Amino acid sequence: MTLVILAPIASFIAGFVDAIAGGGGLITFPTLLFFNMPIGSVVGTNKMVSVCGTALASLTYYKNGLINKEIVKYAVPLVAIFSVLGAYTVISIPNEFLKPIVGLVLFGLCIYFFLKPKLGMNSQYVGYTTMQLLILLILMSTIGFYDGFFGPGTGMFMSYVFIKLLKMDFVNATANTKILNLTTNICSLIFFIILGKVEFYIAIPMSLANMLGGYLGAKSAIKSGNKFIRWIFLFMALALAIKYYYN
Repeated sequence: MTLVILAPIASFIAGFVDAIAGGGGLITFPTLLFFNMPIGSVVGTNKMVSVCGTALASLTYYKNGLINKEIVKYAVPLVAIFSVLGAYTVISIPNEFLKPIVGLVLFGLCIYFFLKPKLGMNSQYVGYTTMQLLILLILMSTIGFYDGFFGPGTGMFMSYVFIKLLKMDFVNATANTKILNLTTNICSLIFFIILGKVEFYIAIPMSLANMLGGYLGAKSAIKSGNKFIRWIFLFMALALAIKYYYN
């Protein structure tokens, strides 16, 4: 009974935060672990929750005209393929060694954005060159593989690429990141459903709560703007960095 009550509450908060800056798994994953669920079921259930919340957040961004269709139409197929490759790879290769590395990278990312307060605050996106598109697709494919293989911080890494490479602001970078992150999560979810690793009795109420949180989070991000997203981004990047470096 405690799981059924507390898990959706945590999932709502996670959905809200994740729609703004990513890192919602930092809340839902430990929540499921706390209730002693098998690790495979924790990962699979968490993926279903993430898919539902990210889907509604993505739809909200899409309806507000913040998705760059020209970019995502190239990137979506690639991140889908590479996330599946990552999921298959994790079966045979342990990924624990990535925790301290990811922690350091996220901490560096946090410091970088903190020292550059104007980065991502105003959109300077004017389109992309063929070279920029090629670099974007290579980086997004790599991050897609990483998401299938390990995962934490995926949305933050994608947002950074959009901001740094294409000069987008936080709102637009987050919106486009959601579409790509949704793609990788769906591919991973299918993989875990086939393996029977999704506990639907808790995944369904958590997913509904996460969808509500994701919707409200996306609306808040659009309304509050880049400064709001930037601080949530910094906080979640730092929290993830600490967790995965010292865990």
